[in-house]
This record gives sequence, C-alpha cells and structure tokens, in this order.
Amino acid sequence: MKIVFDTNVILSSFLTEGIAHKIFNHCVINHSIYLSDYIVNELTRILTKKFKVKTTELNEFLNFIESYLTKAIPDNLIPDICRDKNDNQILQLAECIKADIIISGDKDLLVLKKFKSTNIISPREYFIKYLIDKD
Repeated sequence: MKIVFDTNVILSSFLTEGIAHKIFNHCVINHSIYLSDYIVNELTRILTKKFKVKTTELNEFLNFIESYLTKAIPDNLIPDICRDKNDNQILQLAECIKADIIISGDKDLLVLKKFKSTNIISPREYFIKYLIDKD
C-alpha cells in the first residue's frame, strides 16, 4: 500500500510509544510511506519552534525519516477542499502518488473520509483494521 502520514502522526510516532508509534513501525516494514517537502518543512518548524530541538538532533531525525520514507515532489495542482488550507498539501501529495490511505489525527482531514481514491483514516482506525483484525 501507498500511505501518507500527516505531520501530526509522524510526530506522535516519535514522541510517544502509543498507537501512532506502532502503526508507523508496521507501515515502514510493510508498506510504502511517502512525504513531501511540505511535510519535512512542517516537521522542521514544529520540532524547532515548539519542541526546541537542536539542529544536530533535528538533522538526525530528518535523515532517519528520509531514509525510511519515500520523498515525492507533487507536480499536480493543490486541491482547495479542506477547511484548513494547509491540509490541502497533504491531499495534493496523496493524489500525486495515488495513495491508498492518508493516516491523520487532523479533524479537518478526517471529516473528508475520502479524497478521490484515497481513504482518510485515524491512527486508531488503521490499528484496528490492519493490526488487530490481522492477528
């Protein structure tokens, strides 16, 4: 499967040992996860401003992320359907790579449930559908 993780889920997967962490690890092993410059820039902004992460640690984190995730450069138009205009860039990436799923904790994305052929689900929904139901 092709999966796009919203920025908040990537951050949660590294800052906590909860569901986001478990599904991120599962997806890295079993699927293709994509990110864009928008996501990398968001991660950088949040980690430096909100969490005061030092440059060396930030670079290590970004190198790790970029070594396990596939970076795409969307060349399609940014859609204009999300309540939060910034989230449209997540939709743009999903459309560009023809993602099967967007995993997000963002209510502005989750309310859509689907964008074109991409399902939009929460980390908990992924956990239940793909981890618990598979056991």
